[in-house]
Amino acid sequence: MRIMVTLLANMEKDSRYLSEADLVSPPDLERYVKDDDQPFLQAAISDNGSVFVTIDGPLIQGINDGAFEAQFGFQVLRPNKALELIADP
Repeated sequence: MRIMVTLLANMEKDSRYLSEADLVSPPDLERYVKDDDQPFLQAAISDNGSVFVTIDGPLIQGINDGAFEAQFGFQVLRPNKALELIADP
């Protein structure tokens, strides 16, 4: 929890808040990603350069199968790799 508080409270880190109206939804999203995961992926897709952190294997597979990471310019990382990114930007 300390890491989350640090990230949320650090005004030097780039952050962005999105509304539902800001979310991009590729036409083939439903084909590759379960309904309950779609809003999270839409947020990553909607902010070019974002980092999407997950341990959900089927979600990662759907992102890879749909080639969303390459199409929309975001990264998918497991938590341990995301922590490395924070520790050494």
